[in-house]
Amino acid sequence: MTKNIQNIFAASLQQTNLSPKQQAVLQASLDLFSTQGFNATSTKDIAQAAGVAEGTVYQQFKNKNGILQAILDPFIQSVLPQVVQDFTTEVGTRQFDDLEDFLTYIIKNRMLFALENKAQIRIFAQEIFRSDELVNQVKNQLGTLKTGSLAHQLQEFQRQGQLVQWPLPRLLQFVFSTFMSFILPVIITNRDDVSETQVEQWTTEAVTFLLHGLTPQ
Repeated sequence: MTKNIQNIFAASLQQTNLSPKQQAVLQASLDLFSTQGFNATSTKDIAQAAGVAEGTVYQQFKNKNGILQAILDPFIQSVLPQVVQDFTTEVGTRQFDDLEDFLTYIIKNRMLFALENKAQIRIFAQEIFRSDELVNQVKNQLGTLKTGSLAHQLQEFQRQGQLVQWPLPRLLQFVFSTFMSFILPVIITNRDDVSETQVEQWTTEAVTFLLHGLTPQ
């Protein structure tokens, strides 16, 4: 399973020019926003969790909205590309018996990842719905899927006649939107009661739906 978002975020901050204290503030903020919510988190909470004076928080980031924006930038520019790269690398190291085996793997894999990181993803999901700019940035980052191992595997299934001859962007959109229809309500409502059995059932239902739509008639 891919490294969790909190760890990828921390690693991405180490590649910036931010001071250790500033990095600590952003890491603490992501953790607190994830666990107790943006509105319920005060700058005092953040300072205490980061081990810095509250004035340090205001000096660099002005307010909580400034902190949130400072989190979103590395999330889009570093965390999301790393998540995509890790996933496509995983896909590239596996052998799949057929289209059903492939879809089952990627849907279940991403469901488990989303559930493991739902608190962090929820922060991002809430903001992306408010900003066309964020939507466009995400589209640009996800565009790499059209040239990676995921795309190559889809093209191979097309060559074998197992998959409809649709353009890759359309295929990826179809798969992604089906996956999101199951997982997005869980993220938005912050459900904690999703069992492994439920994930298995959702995976089966999603794959059945996708096979019906993607298999040549």
